Amino acid sequence: MNVSGGAVKVFKLLFFLSILYVALTARINGRNEVQWQQHAAAIGTPESLTLLIAHPDDEVMFFSPSLLQLDRLLPQSVRFNFVCLSKGDADHLGETRELELQRSLNLLTSNSQRKTQLYQFDYPDGFDEKWEIESVVSIVESKVFIGSGFNLLLTFDAHGVSNHPNHVACHNAVARLIEKGHKALYLNSHSRNLPLKYSGFIWELIRMLSDSVMKLERTGLTFMNSFPQYILAFAAMANAHESQLVWFRYGWWSLSRFVFVNDLEIVI
Repeated sequence: MNVSGGAVKVFKLLFFLSILYVALTARINGRNEVQWQQHAAAIGTPESLTLLIAHPDDEVMFFSPSLLQLDRLLPQSVRFNFVCLSKGDADHLGETRELELQRSLNLLTSNSQRKTQLYQFDYPDGFDEKWEIESVVSIVESKVFIGSGFNLLLTFDAHGVSNHPNHVACHNAVARLIEKGHKALYLNSHSRNLPLKYSGFIWELIRMLSDSVMKLERTGLTFMNSFPQYILAFAAMANAHESQLVWFRYGWWSLSRFVFVNDLEIVI
């Protein structure tokens, strides 16, 4: 089989960047800490971090960089709430997926000593389903927010990932909760930048090295999984969400920026 010289060069470059990604674990962790400290005072210390997602597996397919970094960076007194609005029952696997979500969270938080709680609801899953936003706000306020302090919410931006209406509903519910005094982190979906969205860890690794050489400091909040954290997140997907690990998911776990990097918009 003939392999072109260009293909060989691309393979060598990808191999080099992969080795570099593994080797830079400590620097990635340090960068995450610096980025968080730039914003920690303005955000404050919340009573809880509440991840609001639409489907079981959203927590690991999209939000593992944020969850794993915030677990390291927030005080242990901050409770983590995981609110999943549907059971992902479009293919009649709702009960299975509910159990898979709990197993995934157990794996993702296996190194943590903090209190965590899963709140599973049963809104209908699907692109054609419209969720009543005030209903979502009401159940979050009545069942999840139990103290008097403010809650830091984590969810999708206004576009959702691939404009999924269930993701957008999560965003709209959090937007209403912000009006009531809570704070939020929105995941940038990069809906108009497909090359970035599917660049895996490569673009962020190059940017990190470039910033180091040029002595640049970023003002935004970007969390990046180190290689061990990426392996933990993939292990949660592979061992917990077995019903969802079809062939094309392996492409997602190789190419998607979301499993390596979360770019977050802070709303306070």
